[in-house]
Amino acid sequence: FDVEPSDAAAYFHTGGTTGRPKIAIQTQDNICFDCWSTGHNLRTGEEEFTVYGGLPLFHVFGAMVMFSMCVAGSGHLILAGPKGFRGDGVMTNFWKTIRHYEITVIAAVPAIYNSLLDNSSGEDCSGINYAISGAAPLPVEVMRTFEKRTGIQILEGYGCTEGTCMVAVNPPYGKRKIGSVGYPIPYVDIRILQKESQSNYIELPSNEIGAVCIKGRNVFKGYIEEEDNSGVWVNFNGENYYHTGDLGKIDNDGYLWLTGRQKELIIRGGHNIDPVSIESAFYAHPSVDLAAAVGRPDPKVGEVPVVYVQVKSGKNLNEQELFDFIQDKIFEKAAIPKAIVMIDKMPLTSIDKIFKPKLCMQEIKATCERELIGFSLKSIDVFNSKSAGFTARIKGVSLSDHEAIMASLSKYSFSFELHQ
Repeated sequence: FDVEPSDAAAYFHTGGTTGRPKIAIQTQDNICFDCWSTGHNLRTGEEEFTVYGGLPLFHVFGAMVMFSMCVAGSGHLILAGPKGFRGDGVMTNFWKTIRHYEITVIAAVPAIYNSLLDNSSGEDCSGINYAISGAAPLPVEVMRTFEKRTGIQILEGYGCTEGTCMVAVNPPYGKRKIGSVGYPIPYVDIRILQKESQSNYIELPSNEIGAVCIKGRNVFKGYIEEEDNSGVWVNFNGENYYHTGDLGKIDNDGYLWLTGRQKELIIRGGHNIDPVSIESAFYAHPSVDLAAAVGRPDPKVGEVPVVYVQVKSGKNLNEQELFDFIQDKIFEKAAIPKAIVMIDKMPLTSIDKIFKPKLCMQEIKATCERELIGFSLKSIDVFNSKSAGFTARIKGVSLSDHEAIMASLSKYSFSFELHQ
């Protein structure tokens, strides 16, 4: 049968790390282009790739980065197993597997590189050309420690489901800038735009922070549900750009630096706080495995930062020790967390990316429980509404308590529903 470049080739779900997952339509042309551009951009010579694949192939990072490198670069993909990095014995035998299959490229997310720090000393990593990190910001301290112990250079990149994954990456054959996500892959256009009016966007000069918007043959054709397409396209100079929802800047050398995700910003009294700037301070502690900064509802300033922390296995750490440790590492007073919450297991997505919506919903539920402690209620649960975002559903509200509960919760910015 006939296949056109614009025909749908795959449906991929977005990560849902800032809200409800959506289904993105990727075309034949999207995938062919991204395989070609990514694969050839990451080649360091004529040798074949041998890529270690611990990421699931139902996610764009696994399917469109690991796999595409091998397709376009005549390489081999070594799959870790059906559970990937989460499989029994995969992490403990990681370096043995690397040596046995003569792996030349590792592709993983920041949480994996952080976990590998515990068993990476003294390993022979001479056959590995480089490692790729994506899906979430890689803490600089994790990168430097991993590279010092292994000698493996990590190339941090940037991508999204809507861009058929790879959008930018630090070059394996040129200057790498630690903390940046590198150059756009060939033939992809990245602009830093700012909304000037309801229908007009302007481009910001180098080193100014704005919305990261992309255009190219890798950019998807839209979401499968039409309502999800509202507001995702930006018209700039007569061309449609996809508004990624990420904030960033492009420096004088053309490198892209991400400064946060619009939906993840903690807004304290009108002051925008980047969660990454808080989390980086926590990752500097050798016993911290995972850290996630989210906003806690606050009646006076809207929200205040709190940090959830998972400690590395076999390590002991308490809230006060951590609080003392990060004091001189967070450089704006508003960003100092109001609380540190130690948890046994951080909620993660299928590719080990921290699932912050669950933490945000926990904070909203806890706020409701504190506010409504004197009322007789059946249940309080929080869900993600398409129209209203995170919403508290409160059941068992008597008519006599309705007005008082409304007064207690209306001082917060989150939505809520009251049911008898």
